[in-house]
Amino acid sequence: MSDASGTRLSRRHALILTVIACLALAVRVLPISLLHYQAAPDEIFQYYEQAHRLVFGSGIVPWEYHEGTRSWLLPIVLAGVMYVCSLFSDSPQIYFFACRAILGVLSLSVVYVAYQYAPPRFSEAGRFAAALFCALFPYLALFGALALTEVVATHLIFIAFILFRQRWVRRAPLQFVTIGVLLALAFWLRIQLTPPLLVTGAYFCGLNVARWWRVGAGFAVGILLVGVILDAITWGVPFHSLWANIHANVVMDVSSSFGTTRVLGYLSELRDYWPAAMPLALLFFIGAARQPIFFLCGMVVLLSHSFVPHKELRFLYPALCFLVVSLGYGIVEIALWVARFRWARLQGASGAMALAAVSVSIVVAFSIQAKTGDWVRNSGNVLALLDIRTDPHLCGVAVQGIGWWETGGYATFHREVPIFFDTVQRVDYFPSGLPRVTTVILNGQELGETGPYNVLIAEAKSVDPAFRKRQCFPHGGESGLAETCIYDRVSGCAP
Repeated sequence: MSDASGTRLSRRHALILTVIACLALAVRVLPISLLHYQAAPDEIFQYYEQAHRLVFGSGIVPWEYHEGTRSWLLPIVLAGVMYVCSLFSDSPQIYFFACRAILGVLSLSVVYVAYQYAPPRFSEAGRFAAALFCALFPYLALFGALALTEVVATHLIFIAFILFRQRWVRRAPLQFVTIGVLLALAFWLRIQLTPPLLVTGAYFCGLNVARWWRVGAGFAVGILLVGVILDAITWGVPFHSLWANIHANVVMDVSSSFGTTRVLGYLSELRDYWPAAMPLALLFFIGAARQPIFFLCGMVVLLSHSFVPHKELRFLYPALCFLVVSLGYGIVEIALWVARFRWARLQGASGAMALAAVSVSIVVAFSIQAKTGDWVRNSGNVLALLDIRTDPHLCGVAVQGIGWWETGGYATFHREVPIFFDTVQRVDYFPSGLPRVTTVILNGQELGETGPYNVLIAEAKSVDPAFRKRQCFPHGGESGLAETCIYDRVSGCAP
């Protein structure tokens, strides 16, 4: 293994970096696999559920896949993992774990970049402290292994950063063509990241015309593969998912139907935490002074998304990755200043102080983030589906009072039994008039609105006496529900 300068790492340093990477992977994959939380469940549906439908023929089809506003790139990748895992096990937990592990490995690019791009004046302990900060930062851990386009696109950009620092002496053209392909895939996954992509392109190429041509060639190849060929195969028209997305969200303003926030909406969220936010802002600037590209990219993402009326925390994941790297550098720099100018006797302990500051920062960040309950959001719905999927007497499931997007769908249920959702609308429209159609597909066929079922999943409240409560699962956070309960029809299967 080599570091940023191209020199080979010692075995000890390589081992430390490997341990940090394993910790990062563990906090990204294990919590969601054990707690079954759903962060951005409506978006996860866009990819896992369609991948399940592609491989097994069953799934819920949201309006985006009726209108063709989403690319099939990410679902196809997930579908490949699901198919391979299905050859060895029938458990959905196996392919979920495999997909999350692969996505988690991609997220390690952020950790390695934090180590690789650390200023030369940092000691090895300081560089490891910056990498550890990115490895364990709660928001990065929460989103790092999720199948979200902004998450995957961000990691592709960070992989491009890694490639840029490699020494491809005789293969420089291939190096920059590969970087161009990575940036193209990131663009196609998340066109909202165009501003930071331009910034990173300028950082990689500068005034070197040859580099611009090579990156441009790679970018063109990537767009040809996913924008022209893939869209033509899946939607019938090249660039269909791009133009349909722009038409729906820009021309018809569908995104505003899901809520809008003023320009300073993201910053206003920090009002309750301003005592902690002010020192962090100072650390960001200190880290930016040593390595400005990450701070610049993070701020470009934050500012560009601030002008989009519809705002969600997940949109800021790219900014968080860049800014957390800067924050880590700021912490290490403060430790160096203290060791050098405050107490000369502590100069050799700057790395230890940086590690201590990293630990405190992670605890503070986790305590703030944990208040939202994201680590257990909608877990009761997922646990309920997992519990009934092995019921040998199951002939049908009804879900009442719970959004189909909050359940995990057939990707979680993974059984050829009909699920009837009272939230699935056959004819519905956005305020702009665009059709908002959601259908349920079972074994390749559209499921009817009613049918026989002997199990009901609903909120914890009194239900029809024809049903008997079997088990309840607690919710957490801001899910809006106290418990999700399983009810059995006393008389067995009936419509």
